[in-house]
Amino acid sequence: SGKAQRKPRELLFHLIIANGRDLEQDWLADELWPDAEGDQSIHSLTTTIYRLRKLIGAQAIIHEDSHVRLNPLCVSTDLGRLRDALRRLGDETLPTRDRMAAFDLALQLYQGPLMPGVSLGPVVLERQRLLALMASEALGFLATLDPAEVGRTLRLNRLRAAIGDAALPDSVTCLWPT
Repeated sequence: SGKAQRKPRELLFHLIIANGRDLEQDWLADELWPDAEGDQSIHSLTTTIYRLRKLIGAQAIIHEDSHVRLNPLCVSTDLGRLRDALRRLGDETLPTRDRMAAFDLALQLYQGPLMPGVSLGPVVLERQRLLALMASEALGFLATLDPAEVGRTLRLNRLRAAIGDAALPDSVTCLWPT
């Protein structure tokens, strides 16, 4: 509750954004405790990993060889599933029906901005990147469909409802149909 869980929550945010990739403990310690001296931040990180393990499960976090990550055998996230759906959506070697299923899953999983209200730098960057990726992959896929197809129009409208117009970065607005 309150301040006692702030650092484990921030650590979890970083691990979720990393999506199973290793994070170097020195970098992570500096991110979470930028003002700490020397080994104090590493000690604080180790303590916070322990506390987070107590909250989400002892096997959920792997901390070895100076790296930290979520254990993919114990933890899956909607963000990871969304990234996978977007990867499949952009895979032009897949049949259209598989890409359509990936589109529908991506729209189901994308519930608006990632972790709204969280101002950690990596979360803000991932929020922006995810929005741009969602728009570009979805619009790129929809552009391959027959414009007269009802399913295309329906999905375009669902996409617009999910991501809106105002939040799109300039690099994506040029792809947005008028």
